[in-house]
Amino acid sequence: MKNLRWFVLGIIVLFSLGSAVFAQDDQQPERKASFALTVGKIYPTNSRTSDDFGGSWTRIGLTSFDPVKPDDWKLTVEGSAYRLNGEGRVRIYPITAGVIRGWNLNEKTQTYVALRTGPYWGSFDNDTLSISEDKIGLNANAAVGVVFKKKIYTELRYDFFSKIGGYKFDGVSVSIGLHLFDVKF
Repeated sequence: MKNLRWFVLGIIVLFSLGSAVFAQDDQQPERKASFALTVGKIYPTNSRTSDDFGGSWTRIGLTSFDPVKPDDWKLTVEGSAYRLNGEGRVRIYPITAGVIRGWNLNEKTQTYVALRTGPYWGSFDNDTLSISEDKIGLNANAAVGVVFKKKIYTELRYDFFSKIGGYKFDGVSVSIGLHLFDVKF
């Protein structure tokens, strides 16, 4: 439980830092940080994990969102929740920070690439395998995506997770996101 408290504190600090960095953008007349909700499916690339826990599981996240992706590398932050129920119960909660860069800006669509890394808190319980483990590990991901009309985006990404409970939960995910709110400064 102590690890979870530190993890939640880390999420708050990371999003506060992200908000402050986005607010410093001199090109915006009004200083603000935007956030989006992401929902998707992750497909494990490890066959043992896929066999024991099923072929896909749910990913939900809250991410910093810039509707006009910069043409220079900028900071991005994200907090996610990965939930898997099969033979056992797995919960993985990463908080990541990294860089994002867009290209091909037009009025309707814009493509981007993002690279992020950070810690995760994971919980793994499987009575059949007699495994119960809570762990803080490493998550890294690389993503490409498209923003539509500055409100909705789709993303394809690869996530790497350090092992938990002897399993590798790395995978490819497909997700869709929606701009939720702005925080003005």
